[in-house]
Amino acid sequence: MKATKKTKKARTGKTAKRPATRRTSRRTGAPAAMPKPRKIEDETPIMPWIIADAVVDEVARYLRAQGYRKEEAAVDRMKEEWSRWLHARANQIYTHDDRFRRQIKGPKGNQGRDRMYMWMRHWLTGRMVDDLPAVPWLLPPGFASGRALPGSSLPGARS
Repeated sequence: MKATKKTKKARTGKTAKRPATRRTSRRTGAPAAMPKPRKIEDETPIMPWIIADAVVDEVARYLRAQGYRKEEAAVDRMKEEWSRWLHARANQIYTHDDRFRRQIKGPKGNQGRDRMYMWMRHWLTGRMVDDLPAVPWLLPPGFASGRALPGSSLPGARS
């Protein structure tokens, strides 16, 4: 039999201690700067604020076409807040989630843009449940999964 080299753990019964991660600047001793957040608009030709506005407008137009005037007025009051929230959420997830980043950046053609529409519809449905609980129930069930509303000319619409 071959003699095997004993590891430090086998010799001493202890595991080697890993050095602490450095969280300060080596030169000044000041706290290290956090990495700059990544933004979709800086790394792709996609403009998420436009997609956010379009998705919120899509909901308002659908409610108007279906005759839900009261709910349409409530959505109109929330438009600006929801658009800002969707834009910020997209950039936050883009910064921290590699899989989401690959979905948006990686595909060829318009697939990244279409996926952004899909995700924003999904997120908006969740937000509407909190802010205006009656509205998501007036929309077709596919909207929560990212499908465009009937009569929409936005990506994801089915004819």
